[in-house]
Amino acid sequence: MNLIKEVLLFIFCLPSYITRFLKGLRIFSESYSQLLKAWEENERVYKSTDLGKLKDPNKTTEFVKNNRNEALRLLREHEKMFNQLFGIFIATAALIISLVALILK
Repeated sequence: MNLIKEVLLFIFCLPSYITRFLKGLRIFSESYSQLLKAWEENERVYKSTDLGKLKDPNKTTEFVKNNRNEALRLLREHEKMFNQLFGIFIATAALIISLVALILK
């Protein structure tokens, strides 16, 4: 009886798990596209800046380096988020497989 209760609870919650995973995947892809845009903008600014004509090239160089460091930090955070999302996917898949194995047993 307890097994049936657990199976029904899992089946009832499965759409919620899948919806949350897909929502996380959408947020991940949107943030990744924004990160790529920021990275390309940073590269464009860095390449288009002529440091020899500026009054204070040190400040400009520092600004560009800070932007690049921020983009790299965001990229690392994005990779962590992807790893967590992938972990959730694997855990959900393992739960489904174990449930199917339990039912077939």
